[in-house]
Amino acid sequence: MERVPFLELATNPHVPQADIKTLPGPRIIKHHLLYDVIPKGANEKTLDDPNVLFIKYEDLRKDLVSHVRMIANFLNQPLSDDLINRIAEQCSFSGMKKNASSFSMPTKEGEASFLRKGVVGDWRNYFTPELNDRFDRKCWQN
Repeated sequence: MERVPFLELATNPHVPQADIKTLPGPRIIKHHLLYDVIPKGANEKTLDDPNVLFIKYEDLRKDLVSHVRMIANFLNQPLSDDLINRIAEQCSFSGMKKNASSFSMPTKEGEASFLRKGVVGDWRNYFTPELNDRFDRKCWQN
């Protein structure tokens, strides 16, 4: 099964990626950049662009089924309610945990998983206040 490219992995030599510019439209590109960190020009130019769909993780956690439907509509792909529910189940955190090998990437040390707990704000368990300050300063420099 062909995977949706991660924008951040385009520079990782261990993970082959398609050239994003050559992918046919409409296309899906996923990334993990904070909304506030996306370059301002990108936000302003694309917020009202009918060819761009912004979805936040927090919104997916609140109502995954309606967001799967929204994505299908955005891509002009009519799907049955049954298929939308099956996609939502496979894309839920518990569904992804069942297929954890699909949510990892090769590193020099082996495999690194993208899955932790699947809760909003879990980063706070990994960042000390000092690290969070450093991160904020670095992000807001640009």
